[in-house]
Amino acid sequence: MSCQLLEMPPELRLQIYTYLLPDIPIPSDIYIDTRLRSDGASIETAILRTCRQIHNEAIPILYCSVPFTIRVTPCSFYIAGYNYECTDLFTISEQLVLRINADYRIPPMVLKFSKFHNENWSHSEPMVSEMRSFRLEITTGWIPVQVPPQIAAVEENSAFWDVILSTTASTLHKLVDQLETVHPYITALDVFIWLENTPGKQRVSDVIQVILQPFLRLQNVSKAHIHEIHCSFASPTERPVDLLNSPEKDQVQLEVEKHAREWELMLCEPKASPHPKEKVVDSSVGTRHT
Repeated sequence: MSCQLLEMPPELRLQIYTYLLPDIPIPSDIYIDTRLRSDGASIETAILRTCRQIHNEAIPILYCSVPFTIRVTPCSFYIAGYNYECTDLFTISEQLVLRINADYRIPPMVLKFSKFHNENWSHSEPMVSEMRSFRLEITTGWIPVQVPPQIAAVEENSAFWDVILSTTASTLHKLVDQLETVHPYITALDVFIWLENTPGKQRVSDVIQVILQPFLRLQNVSKAHIHEIHCSFASPTERPVDLLNSPEKDQVQLEVEKHAREWELMLCEPKASPHPKEKVVDSSVGTRHT
């Protein structure tokens, strides 16, 4: 039996796909009640499984038409409801015990997953290599560890922060491994950063450089922009601040802004090889929340 859809002109088929697939930015966390269309209708990604021709025609509409949000925490990152766990939390626990004063006893860390599930998105793990536009939401300064109230001040300890920062940098490198597979290039990389419980403002500039450094490996970015860098501090005497968008900036904020703008230029400058060879990424890294 012939498929009437395939007998239609290609331009009509493409128009039909746009009514079945997302037309708004894709959040990092997709729940069963998450709506991915501006008209409130459900998406029907099952159409991608009908045949190879329809799959190949519809994939660019699914992945290239709207930006995807990537939420990054120190230990993992999330794309379209999938969690890419990057760090062994028990290894971090050992580091903390070694780095922090012996009076502190950190209990075993437990990774806390939300249960994401959206039947309409269940066609496969997100294909990062097919995506073109990204919104990165990077949060550092927190890990899923249960700290007894009597030693809550441990979060003010610079050793605690150093372990979190190094863990975040490791996670970002693994994210960059995924972003390097995008071909031919990333059309937009919009970055939002939240620094939580920073030990002090004097360290902010160095922290930002550590967070941004992994992305300089990318050679396939057409446009990048850091929109916000929000910073809160462990000390209650220091108020949270938006380092880039405050009306009045001190020396630290001016230095952070300088680093941010230089990073944007370095990331988007022409490279010797504008279309790097695609890397093979182990698809087993991403796990679906169930």
